[in-house]
Amino acid sequence: MTTLKTERLILRPWCEQDLEPFAKLNADPKVMEYFPATLSKAESDQLAQRIITKMDEKGWGMWAVSVPGIAEFIGFIGLNSVDQVSLPTPFSPAVEVGWRIAFEHWGKGYATEGAKAALVYGFKTLNLGEIVSFTAVQNMRSRRVMERIGMHHNPKDDFEHPKLPEGHLLRKHVLYRLSQEEWQTHKLQKQKIEENCNHFHFHFAPAIPPQRSMLHQWFEQKHIKAWMHGVGLQNTLDGLERFFQGKSDTTYWVGYDNDTPFAFLITSHEGKGAITLDVFICNPSYLGRGLAVPMIREFLTTHFSNMKRVLIDPEATNTRAIHVYEKVGFKIMGEFIASWHPVPHYQMELNMGDLYLK
Repeated sequence: MTTLKTERLILRPWCEQDLEPFAKLNADPKVMEYFPATLSKAESDQLAQRIITKMDEKGWGMWAVSVPGIAEFIGFIGLNSVDQVSLPTPFSPAVEVGWRIAFEHWGKGYATEGAKAALVYGFKTLNLGEIVSFTAVQNMRSRRVMERIGMHHNPKDDFEHPKLPEGHLLRKHVLYRLSQEEWQTHKLQKQKIEENCNHFHFHFAPAIPPQRSMLHQWFEQKHIKAWMHGVGLQNTLDGLERFFQGKSDTTYWVGYDNDTPFAFLITSHEGKGAITLDVFICNPSYLGRGLAVPMIREFLTTHFSNMKRVLIDPEATNTRAIHVYEKVGFKIMGEFIASWHPVPHYQMELNMGDLYLK
């Protein structure tokens, strides 16, 4: 029976001791929010037995997940074959990647880490042409995991779950896909980005008055004005002038690659042991090169290693930035309407201890 290991996880065959914690998570309304109902102990055991039977037949499936030193069982992650009998949909037959994690282990990236390992097994060992994943439209947490592992969504693939009655709140489902070719291409792109990043030498320094003209030109660029405009932009300009005059507790930074300025960052202390952060890649020749994640990590570890938390608040529609921040290690903690631009923003937080683990 196959076992997969990642940096933090072991995806393994099930054992008798898994049934009790599995029943506990299946009875948790938070875990089962986007399923029709929680499960009784008997229903949970029956589900586990179906998973075990499939794994005995195939040698792979929805593996039980252990986190060595933390928990022997946190849920399942893995692959599952669906056909017209088990799920009569336009995309059946197919192999899906899926997960179900106990609530106390949410927010640690386990689902993403394990699902990536399952994709490797599916594409490299099983030589699958495509792997899918699906969930209720409302389940944004799982949809973000699907996006983080490289899957993509086409609204034309959305479907009505055939096992839920018409009019049911969860009947509308989204389908995410990833082909083996796309997965291989993504791997190569990631490798090129990592190799590319090795040629860059980041350093950061507070902005100085002679850079005023350069900064103002940066702020006028279309890709910057899309997210920094109106009251927010004016607040930044006013704050920058106060900083140049030595009258601001906020620090405005310029990021450099060797001697080339390419990024603008803003930090401000937020109580004891925390800072707020804003980040903009401003030099157009540095866009789309995968530099934002390593640059942010370098900035925080070299200048704010004494901090415990970092806070950032992107617009909820700025999915590209949110994806970058999540790759750094930020987690979405809540949503609010900003005073400077009255649209939904996310409250995101990074535990600096998690950053060092990466």
